[in-house]
Amino acid sequence: YHSSQQQIAFLKELHAIQNDYDMRVNDMTTLDGVKMRWKQDVFYRGLDIMSGDSYSMRMIDVDRSFIFTFDAMGKGVGASVTSMMSMTFMNYLVTQYGTAFNMYNVINEFLSYIKRILLKDEILCANFLHLNSRTEEMYFCSFGMPKLFMTGDDGVLRTLKCNNLPIMRYTKEFKIDILSLVGISKILVSSDGLNEASNGEYSYEQFIADDFMQSCTLSEFKDRFLSRFPEPDDDLTIIFLSANSPTPVWSESLTVKSTLDELHRLERFFNSTLARVDIDESDREKLDIAFTEAIMNAYEHGNLGLTLMDKHRAMNSGDYDEVLAERQLLNADKTIKATISLYHANGCAPTLEISVLDEGAGVPKQLEPVTDRDPYLMCGRGLEIIKQYSDHVYYSHKGNEIIIVKVVKSKEV
Repeated sequence: YHSSQQQIAFLKELHAIQNDYDMRVNDMTTLDGVKMRWKQDVFYRGLDIMSGDSYSMRMIDVDRSFIFTFDAMGKGVGASVTSMMSMTFMNYLVTQYGTAFNMYNVINEFLSYIKRILLKDEILCANFLHLNSRTEEMYFCSFGMPKLFMTGDDGVLRTLKCNNLPIMRYTKEFKIDILSLVGISKILVSSDGLNEASNGEYSYEQFIADDFMQSCTLSEFKDRFLSRFPEPDDDLTIIFLSANSPTPVWSESLTVKSTLDELHRLERFFNSTLARVDIDESDREKLDIAFTEAIMNAYEHGNLGLTLMDKHRAMNSGDYDEVLAERQLLNADKTIKATISLYHANGCAPTLEISVLDEGAGVPKQLEPVTDRDPYLMCGRGLEIIKQYSDHVYYSHKGNEIIIVKVVKSKEV
């Protein structure tokens, strides 16, 4: 009974977390006209079912985002209550302010609320980051959290130490620093479960900087961390913000009509383009499967507008081919564009980015988990296959473009 109650509470905690950037990218244009595609990824793991860590990543508008993390004193249920109350109230404030968001006012109201709830000797650590991608500025306010790491294509590591003491019942003032993001392409935000991870001989503190500099994606960084500390001994939150260089090493595109024959052209294009990189054969086969799923999703669910249940009923009745043919005629003018690009940032392994863009309405903002679907459905596993065979998967803001990211030890032929 106790275990089931904790599981229910954990699901409630996950439901309360709001990540407006979950599997989404934002295409930004700075004041200087530079186009950047930002990705915001998170790795969240509690030591117990109820975690003292919490976070949210909120979109204020197309140019501005607000990220906050909390790390409550202690572990287990006591820390979780403080952390969850902090997160839910902060999310309420962000929603209420909307596009009139003001970071100082939001934090000030939050402090007035949380100080009445903290126990006499209880402390709460927190990070608040307000990013404006258009002006390339970041407003930074940290209460007792580990330092942030940032770098750009110049390969120079920059760190930001916390600028406020941890939050206590007696906290009155706080400081917000404004920093330039010009030239910055990666930012690492974490709770102390990362830098304090230890095996008795050494802690991860001494490896963070090097691992961050060598990682272009969260999956790379997470793998490096877990290879040293497979079982972290504290709640852990890692937020990895990254932006591609505006100019890839090379990029190839092909646009085709929405027909099955044209999809075969895309597959041949994919195979010939991938021959430009020396990639492990196993990774090549996985990407081939992921790409096939992506273009089929663009064809069926994007341009043809076939819903999950439409496809299931057609396959169950044996009319699938006829339904495709009928919808294909109605959407003959729509196209699918595939783009394959190779990026190679300073100090990182080459990264392949595969984009498939259709002219459909786009997938919904909140994707339905495959585990919540009827197990007897004859379709609907495409995204899970793509996620399994790549490092990261994203959708554009509209949802009609899927971006597959794969880090490879490769070189241009």
